[in-house]
Amino acid sequence: MISLQFSHFFSGYTQAFNRQFNRKGKLFELPFRRISVLEEGYFSRLIFYIHANPQQHVLIEDFRQWPYSSFISILSDRPNKLKRESVLEWFGGRDSYEKFNLDLQDSSRIDHLILEE
Repeated sequence: MISLQFSHFFSGYTQAFNRQFNRKGKLFELPFRRISVLEEGYFSRLIFYIHANPQQHVLIEDFRQWPYSSFISILSDRPNKLKRESVLEWFGGRDSYEKFNLDLQDSSRIDHLILEE
């Protein structure tokens, strides 16, 4: 069951993090809030939201420069474990993928996706 796998993953991560930083307790607030992805357009905007998160939280000025993002990996030619071709195909090719992300950079267009308070 996938929820059990996530539970084990989060538990293991929390324990390792707490050990490394000499702390105790939960890392994640409960309960997680979930929204079902029922529309293709919503799925596409979620991909942007994930990539734009470092910019949204003012960790970097332009999310496209965030070195830990799959955004860069999807556009690179270097080997990785991502299903790069599937993602690019989803958006209609490399140029369309880049344009989609650039067009959504105005975060007001994704405010309804953000569950943070």
